[in-house]
Amino acid sequence: MNSVVVVESPAKAKTIESYLGDSYRVIASFGHVRDIEDKDGAVIPGDWSAIKWSLNKRGKDQFKEILHLLKNAQHLILATDPDREGEAIAWHIYELLKKKGAAEDIKVSRAVFNSITRDSVTEAINNLKEINIDKVEAYLARRVLDFVVGFNLSPLLWRRLPGAKSAGRVQSVALKLICERESDREVFDPQEYWSIKADFQKEQEKISAQVNSVDGNKLKKLDISSEPFAQEIALRSKNSLFSISEIIKKPLKRNPRPPFITSTLQQEAARKLKFSADQTMRTAQSLYEKAHITYMRTDSPVIVLEGITQIRNVIEDRYGSKYLTSQSRTYKSKSKQAQEAHEAIRPTNASKYPSEAGFFGDEARLYELIWNRAVSSQMESADVTQTDILISSSDQNLIFKATGTQIIFNGFLEVYEESKDDEENTSDTRLSEKLELGDKFEITSISPEQHFTKAPPRFTEASLIKELEERGIGRPSTYASILDKIVSKKYVIKKNKTLIPTFIGIAITQLLENHYLALFNEQFTATMERKLDAISRSE
Repeated sequence: MNSVVVVESPAKAKTIESYLGDSYRVIASFGHVRDIEDKDGAVIPGDWSAIKWSLNKRGKDQFKEILHLLKNAQHLILATDPDREGEAIAWHIYELLKKKGAAEDIKVSRAVFNSITRDSVTEAINNLKEINIDKVEAYLARRVLDFVVGFNLSPLLWRRLPGAKSAGRVQSVALKLICERESDREVFDPQEYWSIKADFQKEQEKISAQVNSVDGNKLKKLDISSEPFAQEIALRSKNSLFSISEIIKKPLKRNPRPPFITSTLQQEAARKLKFSADQTMRTAQSLYEKAHITYMRTDSPVIVLEGITQIRNVIEDRYGSKYLTSQSRTYKSKSKQAQEAHEAIRPTNASKYPSEAGFFGDEARLYELIWNRAVSSQMESADVTQTDILISSSDQNLIFKATGTQIIFNGFLEVYEESKDDEENTSDTRLSEKLELGDKFEITSISPEQHFTKAPPRFTEASLIKELEERGIGRPSTYASILDKIVSKKYVIKKNKTLIPTFIGIAITQLLENHYLALFNEQFTATMERKLDAISRSE
């Protein structure tokens, strides 16, 4: 044995050791080996480098095992995850070695790979790096800030609010968003409005349409605000003759969505699979460690050339060349903080089709979602025709409108279509190709229906993650833990997928807003994330 390789999990260690051969021994750190001491004086403001660290029990055992293995080795390769936390774990282990005086006789290197495939691991081992101290500094700044905020404010919460567990810099902002949404719902004043749907018929042809304009005035959503007005329109419609006055056809293109990043994977898994953010990340972690997908904590939608080539070959083989774009599609992140050096979440081997992969349960369902999204991202656009038909009364004072879409070429929709939050059960009207201008119709039924405007919807896990991402709060690695913390501390409860603040959650938000607004507002938190990213880029 010449080299000891440290990774984060035992499942990953087993896979990687099978790639590297007898001259390598691979061991797991089981995540972080140490953290800031949980006591006063562990961080002294002004003397930021004098941090007091303590090994956790598992960390002690694993570090002892690393030292034991290094007695028979000349090289330590730190192959922890490719994100900021992974860099920090590598640095902690190196710092502990220096403290023990064991780093002088051992060569220490850093290996970074985005997927646990033989090719990726071999390439990383053949192109070893040094620990990225800029990423470590960003980690230290974030960890110290979180410690100082949490350690100093949590005792205040305990004294003022019995039942409060702790305050967290990012989780408290997420909690604030949930409480603000609940407050908006409480003061919301619903407004009454009516819709009017009519069924028209000419021989065998039937059309369902909504009233669109009355007496030359195009109607907005809230314009029919009372039952008498709705009934008046219905009565006038029953006594009128109607014909098609306009047929408007618009050719449209629908483009595929980019491959998954952490936040969009969590959102889609919540919508399509009903997974919590934590469940999604645990399942993705397992798929990653078994070398089925690339690293699942990323904010970059970029796929490397090797991955694009794989996917394009699969599209041509499985669906045919008409589904393949003439040039590969490239995607860029909307986020200024995105680390484009990372890669999107994709299958490590796209030719491993979901139906043939041999997975079960949550892993099978999540792998299929990731495979579908990645493959569809390189497919042709869908060609759609949208048809609007206007049906007017003979005096033109009443106009109804029917809208339908016809898919001319399904393109990427052959594989995947993105879901939406709070998707309404709306379906396009099927419109016959035989309809022509001047066709006369009679009303067979008309239905005025009362509605009330709805309060802003409570956040779901998916919509909260989307909101946090859009506001620049948190990072790909933190979304699941933010949600887990505010739920486990009973600041928020989950009901029918929605997040509802508890009394203690609302009280904490009010206390922090009243006394510590500078720390617990989204501008401070988002600015801090940008600064941490600038540190990690050596800026």
